[in-house]
Amino acid sequence: MAKIIFKTAEGQLEATLSKGDRVLSAAYRLGLDEAGFGECGGNCVCSTCHVFVEKGLEHFPEASAAEEDLLDTVFTYQENSRLACQLMLKEETDEIIIQLPA
Repeated sequence: MAKIIFKTAEGQLEATLSKGDRVLSAAYRLGLDEAGFGECGGNCVCSTCHVFVEKGLEHFPEASAAEEDLLDTVFTYQENSRLACQLMLKEETDEIIIQLPA
């Protein structure tokens, strides 16, 4: 299990993530979908779950070609940009830090 911290414009939210869980599921448990986060439900067909992985990127699989194609359309792209729907925890760790774009 890992502690996952979401940094938002309003502050920080914390949840837990188990091996095999997606970051998007933790975001949904925290109610982030109420603000339009992850509108496609995790199907990798939009970019509304775009995040910046500040800590723990090595604990997730590499981006797929489909994810990279969607990230190419994101206005605020950075080197640590990922889609939360594609971030499935592959190993246990202490802490993951995710920044949501403003």
